[in-house]
Amino acid sequence: MLLVTSNPSRQLLYLSFIGTVRPEDFAGGRTDITTQLAGLAPGFHYLVDLTHLEFMGLECMAELGGFMDLIGTSSRCFIIRTDCERSPTKT
Repeated sequence: MLLVTSNPSRQLLYLSFIGTVRPEDFAGGRTDITTQLAGLAPGFHYLVDLTHLEFMGLECMAELGGFMDLIGTSSRCFIIRTDCERSPTKT
């Protein structure tokens, strides 16, 4: 699953990848990103939260690259948040 939200007053776009992410999860996410981008000025920051990501296969890489291209044209700063401790369920 993919969660997309923003905070226009802080000029922040937030993406969270949750559970097992599949290529079909990106279709709705692209619409959500486009909608959220409309409320942000050029130079905004964006945060990608991978804390709750369990698995994303290589078949998602083209879609993920498309997201980065879409966001990167207007963004100034990119931050990735990950889980610092290894969970027993993650390898």
